[in-house]
Amino acid sequence: MPASNLVKNYPADINNAYFLKTPKLKNKIERIAVFGMGGCYVAGLVLKELLREEISVELSPHIKTSSKILSIFLSYSGNTKEIINYFEKSSPNSLVITSGGRLLRLAERKKAMIIKIPENMHQRFTFPYIFFPLIKFLEENSIIKKKNISKIIKTLEKNQMAVEKQAKVIIERLNNKIPLFYASNFFFPTAYALKVYTEEDAKILCYSGRITELFHNEIEALPDKKFFPILIIDKEETKNFENQINFFKKYIKNFYEIDFKNFSREERMFLILNLINYFSCSLALKRGVEPFKTLISDKIKKL
Repeated sequence: MPASNLVKNYPADINNAYFLKTPKLKNKIERIAVFGMGGCYVAGLVLKELLREEISVELSPHIKTSSKILSIFLSYSGNTKEIINYFEKSSPNSLVITSGGRLLRLAERKKAMIIKIPENMHQRFTFPYIFFPLIKFLEENSIIKKKNISKIIKTLEKNQMAVEKQAKVIIERLNNKIPLFYASNFFFPTAYALKVYTEEDAKILCYSGRITELFHNEIEALPDKKFFPILIIDKEETKNFENQINFFKKYIKNFYEIDFKNFSREERMFLILNLINYFSCSLALKRGVEPFKTLISDKIKKL
């Protein structure tokens, strides 16, 4: 399937993923621990921010599992070595989301809860199938309040042209510089995803960080003609830093701020995640490299 179609299918993928079959939780839980690498780690970061007011979500390989902790193991292929190692040490109160591989076989043997997602998908576009069945599972087991997923899908469908247009503007402004993605805490998952997917698709090194860290020390390295800062600002979180942000904008001058501020925080999160797909794909094509092919990282994972 052409890269452009994979990007445009994003809202439909969310809809299909959300209605996958999910299991019933056996024990009452107090918090969640998520284990994932790469794109699956992005899913954990997004989950942590979206559910911050409802339940504690931790992302760490050092979490001790117990009956009061729901341990969630994310691996599309089911062959991620690190995730398999963590799962082998887990408690029975575990949920596995995967398409197959060794992780699925181990989960079946340990009688863990399983969400089986479709096989043979392009690895780069598995985020909806990792994330939204997990949301459905948490909703149906009364761990979180029901989310308005249909509204998110409709927002994405209606704004695809605006998303694509903004991605192209960023690429034009980037002009072969190294992108520095900075976000406030709630939107840090999108800054991290911008870094990961741009490196993966366009084959250029990037950087992601939090705006508060930028003000402490990183601003000393800016401005620099090699770099182009891209900001994702949440007014709710940064109202106490308005003076610093205004100073930064006047001092740096050459930067870009991602928009969609008229939408809810949840809608904006997924609009930006969709923008990332357009951005990384279009930047790859502009650079003359094929997006979504990861020959080197695929090879090293098999060693």
